[in-house]
Amino acid sequence: MKAVVPAELDGRRADLVVARVAGVSRAAARRIVEEGGALVDGRVPGVSDLVAAGSIMEIEVPPAEPALAPEPVSFEVRHEDEHLAVVDKPSGIVVHPGAGRRRGTLAAGLLERWPQIEGVGEPDRWGIVHRLDRETSGLLVVALDEGTRRALQQAIAARRAKYQQEQS
Repeated sequence: MKAVVPAELDGRRADLVVARVAGVSRAAARRIVEEGGALVDGRVPGVSDLVAAGSIMEIEVPPAEPALAPEPVSFEVRHEDEHLAVVDKPSGIVVHPGAGRRRGTLAAGLLERWPQIEGVGEPDRWGIVHRLDRETSGLLVVALDEGTRRALQQAIAARRAKYQQEQS
């Protein structure tokens, strides 16, 4: 694609300009710039090079990755109510799709179990509030609605999230 850099992006970093002009994430824009997939006035910029308004930008936008599809993935549900679920993520399962790993993720399994979480949070990470590394097993909180997701993320960021075992 070819575009003229608008005035509101004058003096901004090349990766930010690519993200806004091409409509991709900053991470994707950074990869595009680092791999030489963007030209500013015919030259390859560095990621942090500043771009002037009116410059001609040529961007090779890679094809979009396929959307997250529900699929069976093994995990146990330890708690579920109308707002959230707590799942036990087994070791060896990736939480959400990433470079080179599109299928077999916990995110796909969550979407199969709770289709209503599509649209809760970020694409490919529907309902996910935090994550664990692939080789780490443990409990993961999943938001089943947007209000709960925001509240949980704020609580985690403010270090207010606490575990309280139910009394039997």
